[in-house]
Amino acid sequence: MGDNMNEIFIKGIKLDHILSECENPYVYCKYAILNLISSTKNKNKILEDLVRKVNSRFETVRSLIIELLNLIKDSLEKQYEKVIEVTLITKSRLIVGSNNDSTALLFETGTMLHPVLGIPYIPGSSIKGVIRSYLESLSKSELKEKLDVEVKSVDDILGKRGVHASYLLVTDAYPISTNKYNRLIEPEVTTPIYKDNIEEHKAKPVPIIYPVIAPGVKFRFYMVATKRAVNDTLDKLTWFNSLAKLMIVITREGIGGKTMLGYGSMEVISI
Repeated sequence: MGDNMNEIFIKGIKLDHILSECENPYVYCKYAILNLISSTKNKNKILEDLVRKVNSRFETVRSLIIELLNLIKDSLEKQYEKVIEVTLITKSRLIVGSNNDSTALLFETGTMLHPVLGIPYIPGSSIKGVIRSYLESLSKSELKEKLDVEVKSVDDILGKRGVHASYLLVTDAYPISTNKYNRLIEPEVTTPIYKDNIEEHKAKPVPIIYPVIAPGVKFRFYMVATKRAVNDTLDKLTWFNSLAKLMIVITREGIGGKTMLGYGSMEVISI
């Protein structure tokens, strides 16, 4: 690093130059964290650059994503009897991330970027988690009615650690098209709520900025019945067909973070 705190160097190259030339948004985030050492005022520019880079990156990797999805589908169909393709569209802004993700380290709240492709995606574990949450909210009678099969618990289908593996496999969901404004992600700004002990006219809230997946973005993933179950009723896979139809309801309730605030609502457009 250079002696001037306002100018950061890595192996003799200015950080600003590295950031401007960096094509992968995921890698950009890793370097951009260093840019916050000298001034937190850089956040606005970093977010602006990140949004531009991600949206531009998608145009570069779009054909690669489609090819990847087709390869995943072909591979799954060779291994398993039942594979269903699901295409979703975001009806509201979407956040899918974790506290240690690169964008979250920059903006407190972030959405995951694929380390190789450099674009946002939805991990299969997140989708499966939403499925489990929905099914576990049902009573045994409701579960039987909706899945057209009698099970002791959701674990009979989705698995339980140390007992048996899940009969349902859900792949990661990748974006296949932007919205009508050619946006994959966009900036979001929220203002913190005042604390009870601070008078409103004296408060000086600092707006929180972060990237979100835009409404109108299409994603695609695959649901797979991984193997035959011991139970003869489960063996018929009626539960799998019923669960696929339930995805219309499940995804509408929201995927990812801040669903209680209206984020993450999605609509199934083909299944």
